Amino acid sequence: MGLFGKKKKTKKQSTSKSSRATAAPKKVKEESKQKTNKTSTNVVVEETSNKPKSRKDALLERWATNRSKKIPIGRSFQTRDEYIEGGIAKEGADEKSFYRRVFAVETNELDELAVIKSTTSEKGKVIPDYDGKSRTRPYVYTIDDEGQPIKKGKKYVENPPGKDITPEAAEKLLKESIKHPDSYKNVVEMKKRKKDKRQE
Repeated sequence: MGLFGKKKKTKKQSTSKSSRATAAPKKVKEESKQKTNKTSTNVVVEETSNKPKSRKDALLERWATNRSKKIPIGRSFQTRDEYIEGGIAKEGADEKSFYRRVFAVETNELDELAVIKSTTSEKGKVIPDYDGKSRTRPYVYTIDDEGQPIKKGKKYVENPPGKDITPEAAEKLLKESIKHPDSYKNVVEMKKRKKDKRQE
C-alpha cells in the first residue's frame, strides 16, 4: 500500500510539471507577439517621419544657400516691359512711368534677381495671398535689356515692403515657373554666380 501510494504521488507531481512546461511556451509566444507588434509600430512611425523629399523641394533647399542678404524673397519692384530681356514697350504707356510690377522669387549672393511679371491678362494666375486681383504668368526672368543680370537700380525700383508677396507665395510661383525649361535654366545660371570669398 505504501509503495503504491508513493507511486501515485510521483505520477501527480510529474503531471503538474508537464502542465507547467506546456503552459510556459504559451506565455513566451504571447510575449514575442507583443514585442513584434511594438517593433512593427515603431518601424511604421520611422518610415513616415523619414519620408523622402521631392526633387523640387531638395533643389529649392540647395538654392536657399545662395541668397541675397539685402533683398528678401517676395520683394516687389517697378520697371518697364522694355527693361526685361526680349521685352517690348507697352503701347500708350507714359515714357516715364514704371508701370510693370515684378516680384523677386529668387536671388543670389550678388543681389541679382529672378523675377516674375505681374499681368492684367485673364490668362494669368491670381497671385496667392496678395490682393485677390493681381495676376502673373509662370515665367522667370533674370536678364535685363542690356544682357546684364537684373538688379535693384534705376531700371528696377524697389517698392515698400507693404507691396511684397509672401515668401510662401513666391516659392509656389517659382515651383510653377521652373516647369518651363527656359525658366529653370535662367534660375540655375543665376544661382551659379556667387561672391568670391577670397575678395571679402
